[in-house]
Amino acid sequence: MKLTHKIQILKKAEPGSFSKWIKIVISFLFLINISSCNSPEDPGQENFINTPFVNHFETGTTSGTISFDFGENLKYQVVLAPKWINIKAIQGQIENGKLNIPFEFNNIQDYMGQENYISGALIIRIGYIGLFSFAVSYGTNQGTDNPDPDPDPDQPPLICSVAYLHFESENNLSFTLTNPGIYGNSWQADDIPSWLQLSEGSGYIPGGNQVTIQCYINREGLFPGDYSQIISIQSTNPILSSGILVTMKIDNVGPVTNLAKIKWMTGKVKDSYFCKTTDYMYVLTQNPNQLLYKLPDNDSLYTLPLSKVPNCIDVSEDGKTLAIGYNQAVVDLFDAQSFEIKRSYDTDCIPFDIVIGENDWCYITPDLDQWAYIYSLNLNTGVTFRSGSFVSIYEKTIIVKDPVKPLLYATRPQLSPEGVLIINIEDGVARDSIPSWHVSTGSALWTSPDGKKLITGDKKIFKTPEYTTQLYNLNLPVIGSIEIPRGYIKNLDYCELLNCYFVVGSDYVWTSFNGETIYQLDAGSYSVTKSVKVQTYPGYLSYMYNPPMNVHHLFSNKQGTKIFALKNVPYDMEMDKWALEIIDLPLN
Repeated sequence: MKLTHKIQILKKAEPGSFSKWIKIVISFLFLINISSCNSPEDPGQENFINTPFVNHFETGTTSGTISFDFGENLKYQVVLAPKWINIKAIQGQIENGKLNIPFEFNNIQDYMGQENYISGALIIRIGYIGLFSFAVSYGTNQGTDNPDPDPDPDQPPLICSVAYLHFESENNLSFTLTNPGIYGNSWQADDIPSWLQLSEGSGYIPGGNQVTIQCYINREGLFPGDYSQIISIQSTNPILSSGILVTMKIDNVGPVTNLAKIKWMTGKVKDSYFCKTTDYMYVLTQNPNQLLYKLPDNDSLYTLPLSKVPNCIDVSEDGKTLAIGYNQAVVDLFDAQSFEIKRSYDTDCIPFDIVIGENDWCYITPDLDQWAYIYSLNLNTGVTFRSGSFVSIYEKTIIVKDPVKPLLYATRPQLSPEGVLIINIEDGVARDSIPSWHVSTGSALWTSPDGKKLITGDKKIFKTPEYTTQLYNLNLPVIGSIEIPRGYIKNLDYCELLNCYFVVGSDYVWTSFNGETIYQLDAGSYSVTKSVKVQTYPGYLSYMYNPPMNVHHLFSNKQGTKIFALKNVPYDMEMDKWALEIIDLPLN
């Protein structure tokens, strides 16, 4: 059922008459609703009641309670409030028939300007009845210009037919402004977003008349996501401000959006790999559990469903074999281009990180356990060997392969300092002697293309030490540093054709999180030559419009024509909106 008539109150009610007035309204709505076949829960079609009562607060008031005798104990929810009011109880229960809403004025002087008076509408959803609009004012009303020479002090405010509009598949909705008084009223719509157009943005409504405003959505060029905006409707006779919440959703209609530069993904990214030999890119996601892959000849993302939750991924140097570790003690081996599974292996640990070595060997660090080991998996026999009985391998250790020598380098993000470890894999199975250097790495580690340098997450560059059977080494000399403005590197990739590094730098000095800036560095001097910020999230999340998106994985293709940034919204927003942004080279 839906309300097909509007309640119009032409005179202010006497003090103490609100409860009686409410009972009349409820009875009237019941009679209207039982005669209609539509549901009052339809979006944008709730009963809307413009009450005749004004809650006025004198200049200097800082807080208080808006109270009404309602007569019934129902649930309530504040739908809209003026920006200058901070509601303390957005939702709750009416008790003993009385609605009490505590509030504080929020920087009200910033909104008043020179008039020393301001008013607005508080819209509340009450139980099954619908939406109620209450006028709220503050300060001293000194009067304003009005097209009517002798305005009636009891002139009622404009009535807006809806409190919110929700666009789904449609691109056109409307709302009606009604002037129930005997004098004319001017109005104006403010805070209109770029993706919304109104048939009229302002106008004049004679007494006893109404106007219908058409609302059009322009979805062209918008990213997938949720959009919302509160349109402010200002009137002059009386001076009031009410709001309409407009919401819209853009679905991901394909693998490529926004001119093929942004690709939105479902699920949380767990790991990724870009093979410079074949120009294939691979991305693992959880919920849904899947492998996304990008082919070298186009920028579409294709999907391979996985039966288990993936943790880590690696690809062989020739680009032919792909290994995936899961949240179980299992590793699956795939053909890296046809994606046919070659073999599944039971391992002795849950893989956190994985590296494919030479001669059909694979190396794993465990996801769990405080004192752990490096595991060597023979891909021919399926036998797993445990190494490093005299060294403190820790859970969630990160390992990278030396591009020239049969060595692995590791760091332990769970410890402080994280340290550098060298693992000798010359014999296939990792040797038990694993030397370590007691240095800080900023929880990340990369090798230079020739393997002669180690680059760490805290911007330090070390000379790669020789493998030794001496297990504990305190010092590792620093021979350089990455010259980006902030304190930490989140990710790094080397482009051979351009002889440069692309680095994701944190935008904060004190943390390695929140990195939205990509820097291009000269590979010889390690100095910044260019930089670019990835695009923000196109919508409203966690009470923020267009929050920044942070890059977690970064790759460049072997042709030196594109970089690929896997990004999501900040970790502290507790959201997992992931996307792949493709950026053309050279950077501007």
